[in-house]
Amino acid sequence: MLSVYQLNDPYRLPPIEDLVDGRPQSWTGLELSWTTETAPEPVYIAPFWLPAEADEEREVFVFGAAHDLKEALIDGEIRDWGSFMEFSAVAKDEGRWRLHRLIQRTGVSFSATDEFPDCTFLNDMEKSQQSWLRRPPRWQTRSSTEWPLSDGKPMTFVGQVSLPENEVTKEHLTWGSTLYLFWCPETDAFKIMEQKTGAQDIEDHYADEERRGVGP
Repeated sequence: MLSVYQLNDPYRLPPIEDLVDGRPQSWTGLELSWTTETAPEPVYIAPFWLPAEADEEREVFVFGAAHDLKEALIDGEIRDWGSFMEFSAVAKDEGRWRLHRLIQRTGVSFSATDEFPDCTFLNDMEKSQQSWLRRPPRWQTRSSTEWPLSDGKPMTFVGQVSLPENEVTKEHLTWGSTLYLFWCPETDAFKIMEQKTGAQDIEDHYADEERRGVGP
């Protein structure tokens, strides 16, 4: 199995290739018709842990795949638009693996539904509206950051992972970005947000210059 990081215990991972059935039929509201049946191999990214009953934790595994748009008709036309990412969150539910296929549909979040709006701006949120399991997200930039919603309510932040530049990410995935996993305890829904690693907004830029004694 392809993995972004060193894979120490592959036997506890879900059978992702058996769970994923076919390729996405739409992306950002555009209809896709694939010209090849060969789907990209899913890449294992990272595990995360969710609270469960009886003081136990439930593990959720995140995978990713890059779909080449050269292999698809987009709204019936051939367009050289590069590729798009699909992420999968897989966790056990009552002893069975449950797959959540996450792509960008109506907004910036990677989601399994067409919910709109799918996010709200972080700067428009009260601190009391932001929740997380262990620690808050370490955003790469804040001024344009959005927080995902489920049924119109802010989701709970689970954890984050960076995608480094290596042979696996360059050949089969993407790199130079950070993924943020969110979860809705009420519906067991997942969403992923992505930011470029090392991105800096203008407010952070000036604050950094002030710390370093740079500028007028």
